[in-house]
Amino acid sequence: MEETAPGYSISVESDHVLVRHTGELRVPVLEASRREAARLARERHLSLILADVSEATPGWLTTSEVFRLCASHHEVLPAGAAVAIVYRPDQASDRVAQFAEAVSHRRGVRLKSFTDVGAAQRWLSEG
Repeated sequence: MEETAPGYSISVESDHVLVRHTGELRVPVLEASRREAARLARERHLSLILADVSEATPGWLTTSEVFRLCASHHEVLPAGAAVAIVYRPDQASDRVAQFAEAVSHRRGVRLKSFTDVGAAQRWLSEG
């Protein structure tokens, strides 16, 4: 099962929800895909989400946008959610990834950034 919206598609895999972004990374699209992924995760009793933004066009989110988005993960995602984000090295610096991880963790959401899909899937499966 795959659902498509402007800028992203979402599918339910055996143990996680997969979100693939293809358009420009902007807050409204990221929020919409997060809401939809959370809805599907709840329906399927899943807590693992893999967000692949490696094919997206960087939208160069501001620090405050990254903070606001990550600070609200706990309000939208299922309790105990773990999120793996896959990006290309040219899309975000390690500092931005570490900042997003720290903000999410402080609010109870396990989030980790990767540049390799396989590593992201392994991290999710290791729980």
